[in-house]
Amino acid sequence: MTAIVAVLASVAIPMVHFGYRRQKEVVLRQRLQKLTNAIDQYHDLRIRGVIKAPPKFGQGEYPQTLDELSKPIELIDGKRVLYLRPSDLIDPMTGHSDWRTLSSSDAADAVSSNQDNV
Repeated sequence: MTAIVAVLASVAIPMVHFGYRRQKEVVLRQRLQKLTNAIDQYHDLRIRGVIKAPPKFGQGEYPQTLDELSKPIELIDGKRVLYLRPSDLIDPMTGHSDWRTLSSSDAADAVSSNQDNV
């Protein structure tokens, strides 16, 4: 009897672990989509010239950091927009918000960013 339970447990544990990892991967894909959409929407606002604060030197039309997207962005008409919650910046696989980003002016094969923008 004990052997049967042990065999069943040894089969069930890897399946539970795989399901948990798969769930994290789904959340990761959703967060990456949110990040991409937020960067695109910020870019559109910057191109249209409706963001009140001028871009920093070298920043271009993209946010300088991902954290910038989790803070209210003031528009020239006085409205504020918020694209991401701080929790959206946490990588579900690692539990940290240490994303590796590349700038729009980095080389295609760059390993690190010049930090101009994301």
